[in-house]
Amino acid sequence: MSRCRPCNHVAKTIAAQGLTRGDAMKLPDMVPLPPRPTLLFVVSLNILLHRASVAEPVVVGASEYLGGVGGSGQMPRLEYGGTANVTASVGQTARLLCRIYHLGERAVSWIRKRDLHILTTDIFTYTSDARFQVAHQEGSSNWTLLVNYAQTRDSGIYECQVNTEPKRSLAFNLHVVVELTWLLDGRPLSEERWVTESSDEYVTSRLVIRSARDSDSGTYTCAPTRAAHADVQVHVISGEHPAAMQHGVAGGQRPVCPHLILLLIGHVIVACSR
Repeated sequence: MSRCRPCNHVAKTIAAQGLTRGDAMKLPDMVPLPPRPTLLFVVSLNILLHRASVAEPVVVGASEYLGGVGGSGQMPRLEYGGTANVTASVGQTARLLCRIYHLGERAVSWIRKRDLHILTTDIFTYTSDARFQVAHQEGSSNWTLLVNYAQTRDSGIYECQVNTEPKRSLAFNLHVVVELTWLLDGRPLSEERWVTESSDEYVTSRLVIRSARDSDSGTYTCAPTRAAHADVQVHVISGEHPAAMQHGVAGGQRPVCPHLILLLIGHVIVACSR
C-alpha cells in the first residue's frame, strides 16, 4: 500500500535533514503540513449559504411590515366597500366607498384621474367645487367620497389613495346618468321608443314615432327624474300636408322642447334638451 502524501512529505524531510528519532517526533511543530483546500472551500461555502438564508427574510420583513409613514406594524389594505362601478342619477349624491385597514398615521386622498386633481386629503377638501366632500368617522375604516348634485360631467375614474411607498390605491368608475321617461297624455311610453344622449353641457332625449297616425296625436312630456319637465303638443295630419305639427307648451319654469323633425314615411322625432 502506498503512503499518503503527508507521510511522504515527512519522510523526505527526515532523510534530507538527517534527523534523529527524537527530532522526528517534533516534526508536527517543525514542518507545516500542506494546506487542505477542499476543507476550506466547504467551510466557506457553508458560511455563504448560512448568511444568505438569514439575510433574505430580514429584507422582506422590513418592506412588508415596517414600510410607510406611521409604523403601524402592517401595510394598509384597501378594499371596495361596494362596487368599483358606481352609477348615480343627475342631481343625486354619488357615493364612492373605500375601506382602508391598518392605516396608522398615513394620509388618505381622493384623486380625479382625468386631470390628476387632488379633491380631498383626509377630511379636508382641496377643490373650489364644494360638491366634493369626504365622509369619515374617527376610528372607522370607511372613507367615502361624496359627489353632491352629480352632473354628467362628473363621470369618470376616481382614485382612493394612501401615501405609502409605493402608493396603494383603488380606482372607482363613476357613471352619472339621466333618468327620464316620455309620457303621452300622461301615460308612460315604452323605453325602446326613445334614445338619450349626454354631454358635458346638456342631455338630449329623442322620441321616435314610427308610421305616425291620428292616434299618435296628443301631448308628449319629456320627464327627467330630477329636472323640470317639458311638454310638446303633436298633431298628426293625413293627406299631402306635413306629417305632423307641434306646439311647445311651457308652464312656470318648464323648458320648451326646441325641435320637431319630420322623417320620411311619417316618422316623427321629438327632441327635448334639458
